[in-house]
Amino acid sequence: SGHCMEWCRYDSPQDVAALIGVWRNTDGLMCIVAEGECNFIPRGSPALVLKGGMLSLNGWVATAITQKSVSWHRSGQNMQWNRIDLVEEIRALDGDWKTSDGLHCNVVAGSCTFRDPPGTHKLVMKDGLPALNAWRAVAIRQQCVSW
Repeated sequence: SGHCMEWCRYDSPQDVAALIGVWRNTDGLMCIVAEGECNFIPRGSPALVLKGGMLSLNGWVATAITQKSVSWHRSGQNMQWNRIDLVEEIRALDGDWKTSDGLHCNVVAGSCTFRDPPGTHKLVMKDGLPALNAWRAVAIRQQCVSW
């Protein structure tokens, strides 16, 4: 028919756009994947590696990636990640925070209330990540959130 198509392997974990988002695995652990990094809440950031066209994390190899789930396999074991769609489920965001601009806020079940100037803003999921206004969370740790 005269049409051509080419398939190319991904160059880096950042290229795997379907992986961007907040996930809960079968062990109940939550992680956020953004900018080519995986951050387990609150455990840390193991490296996402792309080798021979296969995506891996701590020895686990991704065997299937969809918009709602990721299947992993390692040494005869299987694990599943399921996408978190509601920011209210990300309990690690709850609590009192101080921004790098010196503002103070409190987050409860997806609502962020600032003290001065006073106001409440709803956190939403945007492109798979928690968002507040134009800011998207790219890492969530025990003591800080990177936007």
